[in-house]
Amino acid sequence: MANWYHQLRKLTGYSEFKPGQLETLNNLSEDLNVIAILPTGGGKSLVYQLYQYESEGVTIIISPLIALMQDQVAQLQCLGINRAIALNSQQSSQEKAWIIHHLSRYQFVFLSPEMFQQPEVFQAIKKLQINLLVIDEAHCISQWGIDFRPEYSELGKLRRRLNNPLTLALSATANQNVRYDIQRFLFQTDEKVSIIQEDINRDNIFYAKVETSEEQRLPVLIEWINQLPKPGIIYVHNKEELEALKQTLIEVTDWQIESYHADRSDHDRYIIQQQFRTGLLDIILATSAFGMGINQKNIRFVIHYHLPTSVEELIQEDGRCGRDGKQSLALWLVTPNEIGRLSTLKVRNKDSYQEMKQLLQTSYNHPERFNPIKNQLSEYHQAVLRFYTQHFNQFSQAEKHLESYYQSQQEKISQVQQLLSTKQCLRKQLLYSQDNTPSSEQTRCCSNCDSTFLDSDWFQLYKKRSKRAPKWQRQTWRERLDQLLG
Repeated sequence: MANWYHQLRKLTGYSEFKPGQLETLNNLSEDLNVIAILPTGGGKSLVYQLYQYESEGVTIIISPLIALMQDQVAQLQCLGINRAIALNSQQSSQEKAWIIHHLSRYQFVFLSPEMFQQPEVFQAIKKLQINLLVIDEAHCISQWGIDFRPEYSELGKLRRRLNNPLTLALSATANQNVRYDIQRFLFQTDEKVSIIQEDINRDNIFYAKVETSEEQRLPVLIEWINQLPKPGIIYVHNKEELEALKQTLIEVTDWQIESYHADRSDHDRYIIQQQFRTGLLDIILATSAFGMGINQKNIRFVIHYHLPTSVEELIQEDGRCGRDGKQSLALWLVTPNEIGRLSTLKVRNKDSYQEMKQLLQTSYNHPERFNPIKNQLSEYHQAVLRFYTQHFNQFSQAEKHLESYYQSQQEKISQVQQLLSTKQCLRKQLLYSQDNTPSSEQTRCCSNCDSTFLDSDWFQLYKKRSKRAPKWQRQTWRERLDQLLG
């Protein structure tokens, strides 16, 4: 078995592993597939970096976001590993063709599940000596939403076409049901799979729930961001409200603020990420999907201007802060309108369930009526129908799964609602939702456990840890790029 401590010191200079890393490496060394549930900021990527470091062949990493891929490639380059590449939709056809033709030159290849399925790409990957297949953010196999991506649930089929290479599935949020889905869709029933689940508690994050009226939500937000150390992230549930909030904050505060979401160009998002990373921005306003691509260690706070629709998303988003191990804060702004919005989503889910059930019934039982309207359906509906037709042969099977899924979605929203109304420990409720049990009591826990935390010595010290971005006038992207690159 490899001397992983020696490899760790050689690659990183560290002498100790974080929980779950060594156990995962040892299992992989014994040719066991692994589902590893490690905390946000728990060093999941280091596992496959070490496993591939001095090995032959290539590690293929399936990742959901371009920003995450780019971040991992940059991280490898910082470690002195230059044979890493991200294959993505931002590249020109000429660039992609060159990369595909030269894939064997690389140790690490990052790509999305959609890119993985492209025939030309897949054929090139089939020719490689695959040392390890990594599914990052593996909970995506079990989840879907408006941005539903059925390609995640099809990774198991592609894996079989590659003769079932050794596989590592990574996530920070996967309860028993999600782990079951990962194993069901990714692995065959006769394969040995080791499940490693570490305590996902982040004891350096203090959870604060602030209840306010809708009229006072903005003033309360401004009051908080003016006193919290920077940098930080504010999550807003849609792009239109996000941009309106950004303009307001720019007008009424003097913090350096930018937005990060799907409507920003690839070039914009790259520049904004670099500005945030190099300390030129204090705050980023992000939607949840694109906030996942923000990965840096010194983020001091996360604020939820709007709440997500599952506790899993809440844990993932709050986990953006405090990755350096220093004190950080996750703040949830709770208003009657926010509670009402979640209730409205539950009603919409019921309507959506009935609509999708009818479409499924027609597609399975009356294809002659369904086929003429198939291409008129939304991308979302087409994606969901594709998922069911590929995984279930009969309508009764699909209907059973659909009902279970929508029931699960309702339960997830209810969990968030309960979390926002509970008087019990917020940290414990987060951990219980992921089948975790708190290992010990904490002194810096949550606002339910300590309602006077604002006056505490630790909070006063925490507020002083601010790194304010230098003031700059609104520049063109060319001027910003020149500033970043010197």
